[in-house]
Amino acid sequence: MLIAKKDAPAAKVYFESGEKVVGMIAVNVQLLIYVDSIDSIKDSLCECENAFKHESKLSCVVVCNDELNAIESFATQNNLTKLEIYKDSQKQFQIRFKITDENIGVFLVDKEGILEYVYYGDSASLDTKNIIQNAVELANRKQKGHTHENWMM
Repeated sequence: MLIAKKDAPAAKVYFESGEKVVGMIAVNVQLLIYVDSIDSIKDSLCECENAFKHESKLSCVVVCNDELNAIESFATQNNLTKLEIYKDSQKQFQIRFKITDENIGVFLVDKEGILEYVYYGDSASLDTKNIIQNAVELANRKQKGHTHENWMM
């Protein structure tokens, strides 16, 4: 299992017309959610969508094992425009983030690529409100010290 305050691993995930690497240094704070099937946490995903619509400093990436056409259909039916949903075609995300087959994994990664929040468990014990609150607070937290962007100016 991964622990908070360590570097987040990077993993390649897939969408219909390409691929993306998630979990490393990024422009926005990343909330990464792994689930075998997105239907199993539909309510939580809709809650995240509503909460993050006006959060420009926060990206929510959902990684699952559903087929690409099922992902597209799910996003359209539930009006998900803020969430990015990808397929873990090569199980790279599941392996690098150390998620067992039965678990859901939730990871909050700051702009510097550090894990700030880690959750492994099942959908029944997923505390979506707490996760959303932590994500929004992290996205709006002022950075301390010398970041790459700050000292280059």
